[in-house]
Amino acid sequence: MTQLVSFTNGLVMTPKQEQFVLTKSAFPFLGGGIRAGKTTALCWRGYLYSLLYPGNRGLLGRYTLTESKDTLLREWRKCIPEGMYEIASDEGGWIITVRTKGAPSTIEIRPLSDWQRFGSAEYGWFGICQANDQHITRDLWRWLTGRLTWKLPNGRHPEYTGFAEANSGSQWIIDTWGPGDLRDHNEPGYEAIEISMFDNAPNLPAEFVESMRTKPEWWKQYFLYMCWKPLTEFAGTPVFKGYFNLDFHVAQQDLEPWPGWPIIRGWDLPGLIGTVWFQLSRSGTECQVLHESLARDGEAIQDVKQAVLATSQLLYPGFSMTDYADPAAWTKSPTDQRSCQELLKPEIHLIPGEPSASRRLEAARKWLTRTNAGRPALRIDHRCQYMVGGFAGGYAWKQIAGKTVLEPQKNVYSHVIDAFLHGLAAMTVNDMTPAELRRAMGPAGPLIPNEQDFAPVRRTTGAVFRHAPRGRYVS
Repeated sequence: MTQLVSFTNGLVMTPKQEQFVLTKSAFPFLGGGIRAGKTTALCWRGYLYSLLYPGNRGLLGRYTLTESKDTLLREWRKCIPEGMYEIASDEGGWIITVRTKGAPSTIEIRPLSDWQRFGSAEYGWFGICQANDQHITRDLWRWLTGRLTWKLPNGRHPEYTGFAEANSGSQWIIDTWGPGDLRDHNEPGYEAIEISMFDNAPNLPAEFVESMRTKPEWWKQYFLYMCWKPLTEFAGTPVFKGYFNLDFHVAQQDLEPWPGWPIIRGWDLPGLIGTVWFQLSRSGTECQVLHESLARDGEAIQDVKQAVLATSQLLYPGFSMTDYADPAAWTKSPTDQRSCQELLKPEIHLIPGEPSASRRLEAARKWLTRTNAGRPALRIDHRCQYMVGGFAGGYAWKQIAGKTVLEPQKNVYSHVIDAFLHGLAAMTVNDMTPAELRRAMGPAGPLIPNEQDFAPVRRTTGAVFRHAPRGRYVS
């Protein structure tokens, strides 16, 4: 069997991946955090069972068709050599035809959201990607195991198997594969294999792996290792549940700012002050979060200002900065009758952010669901631990008397997420005139485009602004 899985297209099959691919357990589960190589192993196991049993029929699926295309198909092409298969689209998704020594085997790529439409489908194996999606349930798993009735062209039955991967444990995963008393059944064939990005280090940039080693242990527990706790226990019900994906939205390498284009700073203040540095592309189709900062409890606003200015100069010298803030920054203190925005002047000039919470959240959801040429429209630098942790579950709805209140609770994650959303929503929710666009890109400083450099575009296109340069920037 080991010879059959040597076709890894130049990637290293790590020991944990090999354990998952070659296990004789009928229903294995591969659990681990970001960049662990889980989807790759899923594809390799499916490919193996297509080769072992010529004429076999398999299923690979994620919840939506777009997710299936952006992750499963992309990863398949990356980890299986060309010439070993053919891909064709059909009305339900895609069909992969695998060349074997006998009859060709087929693999269906399907959205699991339509699982009830599969009707009387029969399979020899199936694999579920991101099984912790909120819409994937144990009922779906049981239904798929009931479809393992495929008969090979020679009249024999293949070795039936169903398998799954996920980066955290939703409750049904814990009940099905959890260690010890967490598992609620004694059915044979269920095996859980834990993996992390450190196991997958041979396939990752060395600097990325080293940067992950410096993360706090609590962060590693939730985002690098298999977590046998539902993320909802992290901080209530996540606001962006079903929208944010660690593997998709978190950049595995350090993000660099786009040169010659301003950086936006979002602020959440007063109180525990959060600041986020991010950029929108010239076309308005991409957004990248570069850096974050969270002040210490009780830290003076003047000290925060100096820290933000120093950080901006150190990390992004020569870049213009535009600052959007919570409108509460204009509320005067009852003690000295001065507001936060006044205290930040003259070095920092704040622009009011989007005042509507619902519009801020809607802006985030739109960006999280957008793609640009198969890439996420919104990418977050992996070093932004509060941003990643907030989107993954720390930014959650309030719980009062056991009931969910549709208002995000205030915690360390909310200060950073809200800082980002004040700027993101203000820049992308409403149409802007050329004058407003120029003001949005900064009231002062180098690299400020001229007003005539902009042409307004409609938000219905998904774009923020279009840049038509009429000269050089001044630095």
